[in-house]
Amino acid sequence: MIPLDARERESSVLRDGVFSADTYSVKRLEEEVAAYHGRSFAVAFDSPESALRARLWIHGNERNEVAVSALGPTHLYTAAAHAGYGLRYADINLDGSFHAGTLKAAAQKSTCTVVDRYLCGIVPVKPLQTYFPPQTAVITDATASLAPAAAEGTILWSLQEIMPLECESTGFVLTDNAEEASALQRCRRQGKQPGRAWNYDIVSDGADSALSALGAAVALRQTRRLGEACELRQAHALAYDSALGGHRLFDRMRRDAASVPQSYPLLLTPALYCPKEEIFTEVRDAGVEAGVCCKPVYKTTRFRQDGYSLPVTEDLYRALFQLPCHHRLTLKEREKTLQTFLRAVETYRHRGCSF
Repeated sequence: MIPLDARERESSVLRDGVFSADTYSVKRLEEEVAAYHGRSFAVAFDSPESALRARLWIHGNERNEVAVSALGPTHLYTAAAHAGYGLRYADINLDGSFHAGTLKAAAQKSTCTVVDRYLCGIVPVKPLQTYFPPQTAVITDATASLAPAAAEGTILWSLQEIMPLECESTGFVLTDNAEEASALQRCRRQGKQPGRAWNYDIVSDGADSALSALGAAVALRQTRRLGEACELRQAHALAYDSALGGHRLFDRMRRDAASVPQSYPLLLTPALYCPKEEIFTEVRDAGVEAGVCCKPVYKTTRFRQDGYSLPVTEDLYRALFQLPCHHRLTLKEREKTLQTFLRAVETYRHRGCSF
């Protein structure tokens, strides 16, 4: 099976490698990640959810709602809920970026934090910060990308795309604010502030969410391959561009030149919405893992909100179809993926609906 995600294949790193973990592994990793992104601080956690939850916690609840796309990774919503924040969903464009008008409406409260995200690892063409005054709290979730994040303000990032499944996925909050970094470090210590000798105080919300020394040691090994992994993903994406561009049955999703795709997203024509499940099944049965990364979160039981209907979000969900584009993909597998997908869409173009 050709996987949509490379993490299972990254398990070979554990079989072939020797790792030296010590009390300074996390600090060294944080310094490397901060330098990679050109930021002053990178505070490490065991997962993206832990990192985002801590970032929301350290501001208390003076910013008591999060404006976010309804089409994103689950940790966006669970982190906000666990931190005691409400959710306000904003509609998007067909490239996955926020629609300016609906985002401004969703974020109209001065107490609202805006969380952007790189859908499928694609960097929005227009920076989100251009929509708001400088005092607006904006967090950019770049966890789907392995590339250095160029967004301003606070950034959420992860090495999960290159970490073995058996290890912590990692999560980092990138910031240039020393006070914020200190508060984040305290938050991952369960809110404890060390005192003299054995004494301590608990001064804030927090959780035991620190990245382990062993997880950091594996991550340090993986950071050596970041440049190569980014180049391979971009090369696969360019090859898909060449092979799939201009097809009458689907469109490519627009992306910034700096994007390092997590997967290769395509937008099926409306004529294929009905047989999309059959196309998906045929591709998977042929040995290629296809994907549809996420459904509108307001359609789930936990995060359902009455009255929400975001038309472009739902159109994108109906149209989205993802192909493997990771750095562990071989040229032979890429060619098989192309042939399998093209055969399936041509087949169901003629068959139409099965119900």
